[in-house]
Amino acid sequence: MVRRRRRGVVAAVLAVAVLSVGCGKSVNSGGSSPSPSASPRTTVTVGSVTFPESQIVAEMYAQVLAKAGYGIKKQLSVGQREILQPAMPNQIQVAPEYVGSLLAYLKAGNQSNDPAAEVVADNAALAPKGLTILDPSAANDVNAFVVTRATADRYHLAKVSDMKPVAGNLTLGGPPECATRPLCLLGLKNVYGFTLKFQPIGSCDTQTANALDAGAVQVALLCSTQAIISKKGWVVLEDDKKLQPADNIAPEVSTALLTAHPDIRDKLNAVSAKLTTGNIVGLNAQVEIDHKDAAAVAQSFLQQQGLL
Repeated sequence: MVRRRRRGVVAAVLAVAVLSVGCGKSVNSGGSSPSPSASPRTTVTVGSVTFPESQIVAEMYAQVLAKAGYGIKKQLSVGQREILQPAMPNQIQVAPEYVGSLLAYLKAGNQSNDPAAEVVADNAALAPKGLTILDPSAANDVNAFVVTRATADRYHLAKVSDMKPVAGNLTLGGPPECATRPLCLLGLKNVYGFTLKFQPIGSCDTQTANALDAGAVQVALLCSTQAIISKKGWVVLEDDKKLQPADNIAPEVSTALLTAHPDIRDKLNAVSAKLTTGNIVGLNAQVEIDHKDAAAVAQSFLQQQGLL
C-alpha cells in the first residue's frame, strides 16, 4: 500500500518503482478532485497502494474532505507500502492503511487479533515520523493463502500447515515484496517451517487471481475481501498457526495536518465507522468483477451512508 513524491528525480524513481510492482489495473490514479469552495482551506494529497480496495477507500477520504472544503490531489496506485510509507507525510498526507501489516512493516510491536492494540503500537512507532493512525474500521482484510478447489482436493489442503508435505509441488504468486515480508514467505518459513517456490506478480489484484485461475501458480496471496474468491469457489487455507494479524482498514494522516485542521479527524473517522468486512467485499466486487469506476463506487457508497 504506497506513495508518490516530488517532481524531478524523486518522481522518476517512483515511476520505476511503480512499474516494478507488476500490479493489476490502475483505478483513477493521479489527478485532482475539485473543491466545492473557490478558495480551498488547504490542499491535501490523498494516496493509496495499487489494488482496488485501497483505491476505493482513498477515494472516500478524498471525497469527504473535498466536501468539507479542502483542495484535493490524488496519488493513487503509486506502489506498495514500501513506497507509500516513505512518501508520507511530505508528499502524501492521507492514505488507507492496514493496522496489522503496517505494524509488521514498522517492526515496532507484536501483531494480534486486537486492532485497537495494534493502532496504539502503530502510533507509538509513527509519532516520530509525524504520522497518526485514526480509528480502525470494522473492515478486516487479512492476507490469505488461496488455492483452487482442484488443488485443495489434489493435495488435501485445508490449512496452511497442510502445504508443508507438498511444498515442493507448489508455487506461490504474490507481490514482489512477499519474498521479504514477515507475513508472507518469511512467515511461512519461520512460523510454519516450510517455504514455497515464488512467482512475483501483484498484490491483491486481478493479475494474481488470473494466474491462480490459469494454473500458472498453485497458491496465491490474496486479500481475504477479494470478491473473486467466493465467485470462483476457491479455498482460503486456514491460518492454523495464526501468522496473520487483524488487518483492519484505518486512515493514516499527517499529524501536522490534524493539528492544523482538527475536523479532518472526524471526517475520516466517520468513513471508518461505515466500513465493514461485508460491505467492503461488495464494493470490491463492483470494481474487480463489474469493472465500475472506483471513484463512482466510493461516491455512491458515501451518498448511501449520508456522508456526501
